[in-house]
Amino acid sequence: MESTNPGTGAQLADLAEPVAAITGPGSIASLRGGWSAHFDGTRDPDHSMSIFAGIFIFVFGSLGYPLLPMIVGALQDHLHFTIRQVGAIASGEMSGMFVSAALALLWIRKVDWRWTALGCGVLLVVCHALSGQVSSFEALLVLRFLAGLFGGSMMAIGATAVGDSSSPEANVALLNVAQTALCARALKTLKRHCLLPGPCNIHRSASA
Repeated sequence: MESTNPGTGAQLADLAEPVAAITGPGSIASLRGGWSAHFDGTRDPDHSMSIFAGIFIFVFGSLGYPLLPMIVGALQDHLHFTIRQVGAIASGEMSGMFVSAALALLWIRKVDWRWTALGCGVLLVVCHALSGQVSSFEALLVLRFLAGLFGGSMMAIGATAVGDSSSPEANVALLNVAQTALCARALKTLKRHCLLPGPCNIHRSASA
């Protein structure tokens, strides 16, 4: 039966807008099919999901960078590394970020960002987890370099996604706020619980 209510058509038109937003090119449904660096119309750089994903990927990949001074200090205090060894470990992680940023110039517009970010994220977590189980200088140096490599790749993807938006200044500001807030929370967690690499295991075993 056809509706005689004159407001029905306007109400249906209002409901059509959010439905179109869910199924449109910039939505989660379309991101599932191709959130990639190939700008073929499948990804809307101004869509809130694209911006949120870019910020999350960047912050997740860069989390080890602001926490590096605390980790380095713990390595020196608990593992009794020399200043040269501590500096090498810190430089190793930063070198990994530099290498990944330089190499990103070659692949950033040629790969699927979703799967690349997911793979780098998984490998980054593995590097962090293994760093908490080893106390060898050589092993930590390699793991921190790899962590910088994978984290830097995620930072390149996130920064490019945010920079592609029509308001990169505002979105970069949101990125900095998110990074600062997450790092502050991480520092509070590290202060409350001993969640640092290697040294924590030694500290726990000594106290036991």
